[in-house]
Amino acid sequence: MLPSGLRVNQPLEENIQIEILNGCGVNGIAKIFQTYLRDQGFDVVNTDNYIVAGKRHWDLQESKIIDHIGNREQAEALARTLGIAFAKIEVKESEIAIYDMSVVIGKDYKKLYGLQ
Repeated sequence: MLPSGLRVNQPLEENIQIEILNGCGVNGIAKIFQTYLRDQGFDVVNTDNYIVAGKRHWDLQESKIIDHIGNREQAEALARTLGIAFAKIEVKESEIAIYDMSVVIGKDYKKLYGLQ
């Protein structure tokens, strides 16, 4: 956990829109990380549950980032800010995605930066 006010990484100049998805089932966890990332300068525009094929999934073991626009540099900046391993960045480019990147919070949320 980082001291209050300390930034891990400055976001890049390109302003991408991020959503935070609850994949662990802990009530309010997406809002906690929304606040943290906003404090770090990221544009978090939505929080929700992690839904796959119409079903809510709260059993994700490890947090991950889904990059919908193919911007590896920004995905890595986001991963560094949260303490998510680069190996947990999935690129799923989509022209119909609403948000540029999705952060899915897994059961390892206690290890991530921003939990205070």
